[in-house]
Amino acid sequence: MYWIMLSERSDEYEVSIDHVPPVIDENDWRFDEGEKVSIDLPVIPIPFRMNPDEILTDNIVAFGVRGLLVNEKKKRFLIVLHRNRCSFFLQS
Repeated sequence: MYWIMLSERSDEYEVSIDHVPPVIDENDWRFDEGEKVSIDLPVIPIPFRMNPDEILTDNIVAFGVRGLLVNEKKKRFLIVLHRNRCSFFLQS
């Protein structure tokens, strides 16, 4: 198993999501333990508010998601690299 770090904040004013989204918390889901998720999951809403001084980037660092949050471009890149031990889940 590989951990691929895809994003980190390069500026303290970039948006980050530090809280655990309600549906993940309510179901006590963990996506960061290296175990295959074998159940069907719904689309996972990840609500957040942006402060006026924050910058919205292509990659939002989301510590509270309990796993890596990647955008579609990085997902396609992993597939091209044949990193087929990844599980992807939809978020909104």
